[in-house]
Amino acid sequence: MARMGDVLAGFHAAWEFESDSVLIRFERGIRTPKLFQALGERRIPLEAIAGVTLTPGKRGTVVLHAVPRAGADPLMEAAAG
Repeated sequence: MARMGDVLAGFHAAWEFESDSVLIRFERGIRTPKLFQALGERRIPLEAIAGVTLTPGKRGTVVLHAVPRAGADPLMEAAAG
């Protein structure tokens, strides 16, 4: 049996923090954006994350921003030029 890491549940996704990666599971449902439904779940190695910030959100929530390391996200590089 696999051991779960710490889980942060939010709107449309749950983030599971493991020793070597972060697993993001996007919700499926009628009110979930189609992009999130298409993504399903994604595992990001910790080496690909340059930093994480927490900022206050609406109605007492917290917003988590994970910043990818330069060169770690080919989609961002393709979109930039």
